[in-house]
Amino acid sequence: MTKETIVYINGQFLPESQARISPFDHGLLYGDGIYETLRTHEEFIFRMDQHLDRLYRSAKAIHIAIPATRDELKKAVAEVVRLNAYKESLVRIVITAGIGAGMGFRRTIKTPPTVLVIQVDRQSLGAMTKSDREEKGLRAIIACARSIPPGCGVEPRVKHNNYLNHIMVDLEAETAGVDVAISLDMNGFVTECSGANIFIARESQVETPPGYIGILEGITRQAVIDIARIEGIQIAEKTLTPYDIYTADEVFLTSTLKGVVSIVEVDSRRIGEGRPGPIAKRIRTAYDQMLRKEREVHQDRRT
Repeated sequence: MTKETIVYINGQFLPESQARISPFDHGLLYGDGIYETLRTHEEFIFRMDQHLDRLYRSAKAIHIAIPATRDELKKAVAEVVRLNAYKESLVRIVITAGIGAGMGFRRTIKTPPTVLVIQVDRQSLGAMTKSDREEKGLRAIIACARSIPPGCGVEPRVKHNNYLNHIMVDLEAETAGVDVAISLDMNGFVTECSGANIFIARESQVETPPGYIGILEGITRQAVIDIARIEGIQIAEKTLTPYDIYTADEVFLTSTLKGVVSIVEVDSRRIGEGRPGPIAKRIRTAYDQMLRKEREVHQDRRT
């Protein structure tokens, strides 16, 4: 019999089959909430403090008071990871506004915000996380659906639960039979991929769209920027167009789920040599080494 995943919901640790969310929860009805996705290796949780920093900033931005301290939330995440004992996993912290009084938009909330921590075995997530696919590189398109501009709704730096725009972008990739789609803003500048940040390399310099253009500034994105500087690789945040993507020597994406993965084709145009390039490989190797070192430090502290 398959073991059930243990989840945390509002102070309780429960098998997933026993977890319950009210149909009147504003997170379900309106996407009224925030989340973070963390990567783990056994009981090591990668950069939890940075993820929690962003979670609490997001909560403040959309006026949700998380009914748990940072320490309580850290302990809840660590306990879910310990109970499930996956070798590698993704953990998601979800905070919703809570249960509303009926179906109105206004937050006439009857309960404290809902706090949910769930975990998924990384090996169950399919081809995007398999090393053979990562080694070959991904195929991409530039999506027709545009990114929501800053100032039109929720600030893009808030990692909120309403991801319909990203889902529509990803649906374009699925329909086209490719791995990922790249979004543009209303002026035609590159923003991000569906669920990932994007980088290019040309003439030995790495470039990535700046935060102000309307992207979620990813934790892995920042780790890669730090790595590039440590490795002596020139890196700049600057606006990019599809032309820059098509003519780049290398294109790669970064995310908690995928790490660092090359894109080798965009809109049927081969990128560089049509295989992962030397800069992306170098950064990916350094990223994997960084994960390993941080994991070893964590293990040393526990012993």
